[in-house]
Amino acid sequence: MIKIKKKIRPDKDWFEKSRKLRKKHCDEYLKTPDDYKNQPSGMKPKKFDFDTDHYSKIKNYLIKNQHDKCCYCERKITTNEQDGDVEHFRPKAGYKNNRKEKLIFPGYYWLTYKWDNLLLSCAYCNRRYKKNLFTIKNNMFRVSSHHNAKNLHKENALLLHPSKDNPEEHITFIREKIIPQVMPTGIESEKGKVTINTCGLERPSLNNSREILFNKIIKLKELRLENEIALKLAKEQVIINIINKNIKHYKTEISDLAKSSSEFAGMVRANFPDLPRD
Repeated sequence: MIKIKKKIRPDKDWFEKSRKLRKKHCDEYLKTPDDYKNQPSGMKPKKFDFDTDHYSKIKNYLIKNQHDKCCYCERKITTNEQDGDVEHFRPKAGYKNNRKEKLIFPGYYWLTYKWDNLLLSCAYCNRRYKKNLFTIKNNMFRVSSHHNAKNLHKENALLLHPSKDNPEEHITFIREKIIPQVMPTGIESEKGKVTINTCGLERPSLNNSREILFNKIIKLKELRLENEIALKLAKEQVIINIINKNIKHYKTEISDLAKSSSEFAGMVRANFPDLPRD
């Protein structure tokens, strides 16, 4: 997980329609707020008619900003359109503070079309793990409607926001294994722990993929070292030129793996901090 820079934005028409849709949902809520909350009778609460097509329109912008990667696990999103989800950081319909509690309604309906709340996630992180889970430090400070939207910062969300937080301050790696970063206080980052658990970032499939990449870098470093040793022994200019070309190739290939556009760049940077970053 690395910090995402959302530089490529939709046009002003998209933002204008987003404002209108937000107002529509807020006005609907104001008319019968209790209807949208958990019902004591056990009946299902009233649902907002979210415009899925509208927020899905920005998928290509998110893909470009995130280099075709999931905002949480950094796995490359495949060409299968079903694989990448437009993910709501704060859940739009309902939320849970932990996996065991029941789903609480409504969710953060007023943020459904908020640019800062929208990210690209793989189906595994979003649908199998995160779902409606959104843990905050103290549930007493949960913002339950748009009336108190200005107090969102007081929630103290424990899920790292990929474009606002710096994940590397809270998450690190030992080889392919993801672990919480140790904070200056000597305690493991709570945000790191919650984020790893919420998105299933320690799942075996990710560990296997990261291990393959880690071993690839080790092999590339070994090849570079072998060529550097050979260069000291080489005397013919033709051989020297070939070896220099090999060394340059290996250096470039290794460095590219730490770039934001590369899969699992966070793991690469944590294990090989000497590599240049973009």
